[in-house]
Amino acid sequence: MDVNGQKQQDKRTTTQAITYRINQEIKFLYRKKQLLNQQLYSIHLKCAQHHNGMWQYVQNIIESKLKEDMNTLYKKLSRKLDLLTKQTANTKTHKRNTQTENNGLINLTNIPFTKEQIDTLKMGP
Repeated sequence: MDVNGQKQQDKRTTTQAITYRINQEIKFLYRKKQLLNQQLYSIHLKCAQHHNGMWQYVQNIIESKLKEDMNTLYKKLSRKLDLLTKQTANTKTHKRNTQTENNGLINLTNIPFTKEQIDTLKMGP
């Protein structure tokens, strides 16, 4: 298919092709997931037969290890997110000029102004 993408028809065709491809990929991944779930279920049943009464104990150990690993991962991600949140909060806060003395003039920069410059700025644009 040769589409140059300049006409409205070409853009619509390209969008439809992309949407179709994504939908097919989603269907494929869903089928793959279903197959893996079936395989996991059959292996789970075989393990339960093989280990008789001990399987529940083994399964609990596996789940606790997984939960421990996931908690460690989530804590690490939470720390990173908190750090990023603090960094963006620090960059968004602006220092206000203490020389303004409640005159309605707020300095959102890091540049200190002289009294003469403040008086000029008070006059307006």
